[in-house]
Amino acid sequence: MKNTIYLLFLFLLSILTVHASDSEPTIKSLLKELDRTITIKADFHKQREHEIDSIKKLAYTTSSPEEKYHLYSSLYGIYLHYQADSALHYLEKRKALLPSLQNPQYENDLWIARAEVLGIMGLYNEVAAQLEQVRRDQLDNQTLLYYYYTCRTYYGWIADYTRTDERHKYIEKTNAYRDSILSLTPN
Repeated sequence: MKNTIYLLFLFLLSILTVHASDSEPTIKSLLKELDRTITIKADFHKQREHEIDSIKKLAYTTSSPEEKYHLYSSLYGIYLHYQADSALHYLEKRKALLPSLQNPQYENDLWIARAEVLGIMGLYNEVAAQLEQVRRDQLDNQTLLYYYYTCRTYYGWIADYTRTDERHKYIEKTNAYRDSILSLTPN
């Protein structure tokens, strides 16, 4: 994988070099911006960790199960593409609050969120099992949109990794969920 990325980088660099005479200021400015972004990576990391610590402190000090649930949801969102195992941890904390909240919407939201994080982790067989647990008749429009988005993403991943005649079926499902998303979004 690293070799493929390295070869792709060299290929792109060679193309850019050929066209450098036409757009040299643009290429140089892009490379400077890339270098600047790489040098402040640690700052981004510190900023994210500070945000996480602040939310954790709020969650620890609040006594409201509803507020804890929403703070844990925020932590899940922050960790989702950052540390998937931590995202799962905060899903479990949200799940533990369900009996005191008695909101079926939250249970469905957890099924969808678990499917989302398992998909990011590459556990596609488990994604389908999670999505089957969702009771679509209980979803409000926002959660239904989240459900459609997660299904579209899941079937897109399956289509990407299927090399058989079944691939077309998954592409059709991906497109159907994309249409469902568009039907719920005003613009």
